[in-house]
Amino acid sequence: RGGGRDRDRIVNHVLATERDWAGKLGVETPPDLMLAADELKTYREDFRTAIRDFHKEGKLARKWPLHFLIRHAAYHVMDHAWELEDKDLTDAEARG
Repeated sequence: RGGGRDRDRIVNHVLATERDWAGKLGVETPPDLMLAADELKTYREDFRTAIRDFHKEGKLARKWPLHFLIRHAAYHVMDHAWELEDKDLTDAEARG
């Protein structure tokens, strides 16, 4: 899985994909917004609020049912977490 991407590329891919999906709920973020922890926290709060608001109103995430967007986003994060788990990220010298 992952084609040999390093940790940072995987994390950036996951966040970029999630931003695309958040856009389906009207949560627009510039590409470089995910760099600071406080900005990431604000973005996640906005995404969570949008999900709750769409759920209350019974709205679709554009053409996607909301439960599909939530399930797909969660699976995507888990899939890449498993990818990272499969990698040995320790330094070769430290392993001896």
